[in-house]
Amino acid sequence: MSRAALLALGTLLFPLASRPQPAVAHLRAPVPVVLADTVTYAGTQRWFVDGEAVRFGGRRWVKFGMTQPLTQTEAVRVGEYRGVPVYRTHDKSAPTDVLYLPVTAGCEFQPFRMMEDVARVRG
Repeated sequence: MSRAALLALGTLLFPLASRPQPAVAHLRAPVPVVLADTVTYAGTQRWFVDGEAVRFGGRRWVKFGMTQPLTQTEAVRVGEYRGVPVYRTHDKSAPTDVLYLPVTAGCEFQPFRMMEDVARVRG
């Protein structure tokens, strides 16, 4: 069988594999935040386990809600607290008054809100 005949047969048997695929970045799975092996995680720190407030940017922040994953397109590092990196999202639809600290490997982050805001909500 000629090469042209084999290519035609391959196109019939595997039509999607033989056609160029369009780039569809919006359909790709989000890439999680990958931290260096040397990162200190909040989950290993006594202040985190004890529920102490975090002092960052001249304000006090407290844990708020459950841990959640963050992706590289959502998170931007804005500093560090006692050796633990601090992140915010740069998504315009997300609240900017939330900090995220990595709790464990696997891109799990604990949200923190300003203590004054939490007092109003819980008050």
